[in-house]
Amino acid sequence: MDDRIESARALHELTGNHGLLLPLLAERLTGSAGGGGGSDERIREAATAAAAVGPPAAPLVPALRAALNAPGSDRNNPQMDDDIAVAVALHRITGDAAEAVPVLAGVLGDSEALWRRWTLIRAARAAAGLGPAARPLVPVLKALLTDPEQVPSAVAALRAIAPDELDTGRAAGLLLDAAEAGTAPFEAVDALVALGVDALSEVHRARFAALGERDLRVVRFGLDGTIEAADERLRARVRAAVRRG
Repeated sequence: MDDRIESARALHELTGNHGLLLPLLAERLTGSAGGGGGSDERIREAATAAAAVGPPAAPLVPALRAALNAPGSDRNNPQMDDDIAVAVALHRITGDAAEAVPVLAGVLGDSEALWRRWTLIRAARAAAGLGPAARPLVPVLKALLTDPEQVPSAVAALRAIAPDELDTGRAAGLLLDAAEAGTAPFEAVDALVALGVDALSEVHRARFAALGERDLRVVRFGLDGTIEAADERLRARVRAAVRRG
């Protein structure tokens, strides 16, 4: 089944023909009704493939809904990742965010955020993809601003969903804090560039420029032998952004 799905996905990517793919995805999703899944990533992969097809995958909507974990259930991280992928697929296929929003709210508002860094980042990115229709998620996204690891994805989501709800000055300060501390430095710098270097206050602009010139590394974690190169790439990005700004 895995090989057949992979072949059908490749055919769809190359030709746009989804005739072979949809029945295989339906079979995979039907076997996942009631949620569960998680560690084997099968629901996630099927939902991602369905999302790539878009509206022509409408026959899969009932199976996607059935593959969601029960609301309020005690989900682990892989199960939450499944639900995020299904929520994205439902939105891409139907064009309606009404089903995706509560699913993402259940993930973003989870009380065990300390152990869910990457799952929450994926949920925030999915929320950003919904655009203004995800406005009900603003409170849970704002709550993530207290966690330096979540600040970049939360800021990006708030900008995409409700820019009027984002305090740009506060967001810039939090992003700079995260970058200076070496917490998700690439993501923090990307978010600062997206805010606009020219829009930063004089103090924030000076702090941003200092990231490209200071002696202390900005990137502090990574595989042996890669940290120095990654740090220099980030510094070069900062310097280029300052020049453009």
